[in-house]
Amino acid sequence: MIFSTRQLRWLLLFFLLIIPDAVAAADDPVAREYLKLSGLAGDQESLIRWQVGVQDSLCPLGAEAASVLRKEIESSVAANQLVPAYCAVVRRTFSQEELESLSKFYSSPLGNRFVQQSGTVDAKGWLEVQRLQGFWKRDLFLLLGKPLDLYLLSLPDEKEGTEAALAKYSAAHRGAAAKLLEASGWADHFKAQMKERVEIYAEEQKKLPSKVQERLNKIASWETSRSSFSALLMEAFSETEMRELLEFYSTPTGKKLATVRDSLSGQLLDVTNGALRERYRLLLKEGC
Repeated sequence: MIFSTRQLRWLLLFFLLIIPDAVAAADDPVAREYLKLSGLAGDQESLIRWQVGVQDSLCPLGAEAASVLRKEIESSVAANQLVPAYCAVVRRTFSQEELESLSKFYSSPLGNRFVQQSGTVDAKGWLEVQRLQGFWKRDLFLLLGKPLDLYLLSLPDEKEGTEAALAKYSAAHRGAAAKLLEASGWADHFKAQMKERVEIYAEEQKKLPSKVQERLNKIASWETSRSSFSALLMEAFSETEMRELLEFYSTPTGKKLATVRDSLSGQLLDVTNGALRERYRLLLKEGC
């Protein structure tokens, strides 16, 4: 297999820059096990492959060189190139006792199912955030610069279909879902996503009459959308599973996990992005 000089420079830059300074951290089998069982390590591997795939489209290597590069990417995490850095983040977040408790939970049938379903809940939750933002944007741009009377038109209910979807679940199941939504940290996660999306249009909203702003704020409120996110949990977990998950989240370790879930993911993301950022900068400098 023969590479051009440009392709060889590209590959060399990758080998030199994919490894952040933090890889010097000592290996940690307990933290490593937690990363594996919780699915966090796999999430970062997927992110690296996706980001490099995007970069490939901006800086084509050719099929042979790209194949070699992707194989190196896929093996780099497994070969402890980034995992020690992830372990350092985990160790700053959890104690030894907490990590052992978390690994015990994730290695159980319930914990394993929780990991499998969590990605689906997160993905569908993000789509729900976008759906609610769609209603919000519809009203916002419909009303900008138009008479207030148009606002009084009969508009579709932003919760249309949600109540009907909930009707097939028992009251006990709905109650357990509402509790799990809060206890697991998912509520705070989705609230933050909704706030971020709405704040993009904060200046435009200020131009509207107060009554219109009230409607927009209602659409984007947690009180209005809570049942939509509860429905996602009921699709993913049975009532019995929710009760068992609530028991876990009532423990000190479970409560802490719910509190740090987003910040932990953010720190792991920082490690991954840090490993790629300088590489991309130099690649762009090379003219890719």
